[in-house]
Amino acid sequence: MARARALGCEVVIQDHHLPSDERPAAVVVEPSRDPGGPAPLCAAGLAFAFVLALRRRVGARPAIQEGLASLAALGTIADVVPLLDDNRRLAAAGLAEMQTAPLAGIRALAAASAIQGPIDARTVGWQLGPRLNAPGRLGDPTPSLELLITDDAPAARELAERLDAANRERQAVLERVLGEALVQAEEDAQAPALVVAGEGWHPGVVGLVAGRLVEQYRRPVVAIGIEGDAGRGSARSVEAFDLVGALGACGKHLLAYGGHAMAAGLSIARDAVPEFRQAFQELAQVGAPQRAASPRLRVDAEVRLDDLTLRLIQELERLGPFGAANPEPVLAARGVHAVNRRVVRDRQHLRMGVTDGTTVAEAIGFTLAPAGPRLRPRAGPARSGAHPASRAGARGPWDGPGVRARGYRRAARPALPARRGLFGRDAVSRGRRRAGPVHQSGRRDLQRPSGCGGIAPPG
Repeated sequence: MARARALGCEVVIQDHHLPSDERPAAVVVEPSRDPGGPAPLCAAGLAFAFVLALRRRVGARPAIQEGLASLAALGTIADVVPLLDDNRRLAAAGLAEMQTAPLAGIRALAAASAIQGPIDARTVGWQLGPRLNAPGRLGDPTPSLELLITDDAPAARELAERLDAANRERQAVLERVLGEALVQAEEDAQAPALVVAGEGWHPGVVGLVAGRLVEQYRRPVVAIGIEGDAGRGSARSVEAFDLVGALGACGKHLLAYGGHAMAAGLSIARDAVPEFRQAFQELAQVGAPQRAASPRLRVDAEVRLDDLTLRLIQELERLGPFGAANPEPVLAARGVHAVNRRVVRDRQHLRMGVTDGTTVAEAIGFTLAPAGPRLRPRAGPARSGAHPASRAGARGPWDGPGVRARGYRRAARPALPARRGLFGRDAVSRGRRRAGPVHQSGRRDLQRPSGCGGIAPPG
């Protein structure tokens, strides 16, 4: 940057992370951090907004180039930023573009990922995103860049296969490092936060390791890969624990750090790891019992199984795209029991027929196979003509003509009022979820969302 300025070039830096007090000698574009403001954009969303504003400023037509929304949506979903406000509008527009005019690279990567059916936020987050990230995590992100900018279908297929192979290699590296990290975590399992470090841990997977440990232990985690006299680490957090604030308080033990409240990166001298661990865990002690408590399952509405028709599922899908801060609706039915059960898919998942006494539905509980022996199937009524039960949008490649229920643990989300977004027009609004009248059974109806105008989500 200093060289560019010396040559007389104007420099523009775009960054979505929390800025430090020391600013570079350049024009810096960063999203607002107003706590009451809209959800912050990720780097891809920020770049999209910048290009859109620039093209409008110079009068370029069209204002949004073909394919840009798809690229921004990939980054927005894969970076796990809150799918609210402009992030949600951008994800919806990009997913719609992927349905009607997918880029050659996205089409090839979907084929290499064996994606059946339309690309949605779930397939981006769980299938496309990891493959796009894999080459960079292993050292060189160039193949991912080439895939996203190529217009040549044969070249795209070859690049997509390389990304798929890199993802398999990344998974093998991750499993090895995760196994070593779990041993350390178990030795320190009572600590309010975990700091794990290992010789030769690949810096490209330590963030994934930290994320896995957060899921398992429900506390802040720092994972550090040591190489020589220094280490590079990634941190992941839980609600109500500000990572950047904590790293700042431990700054004297670090060479550098940056990020935001839920995810951050750092570099550290090898010899400083023990002192950093002690300081970080002391900070995490405040509020630790509340953070470690088992999360409550919040339900959007109570229903009967025969309420769960295909029409209702289609209406609930209008609340999407679903993702961080905008999870899929959770519906609850009381008095349900199993009429049959079987373990499927490498004996990890539990598939069963369930009934509430009037309707029989087919359900699947992911990773719930160990719970199978505790279920005692009982006879149920004959199957009716109603569509089987479902969580919202739970149609997958294993589904038949109906929709089937899946076992998930999800949290309800707050309402979002309509507003104007970065597209410069009334964009998609999830609308308010209003609880309808209470029936004698005690259940509530989930009313149709409102305000879905402008750039609409697919479907």
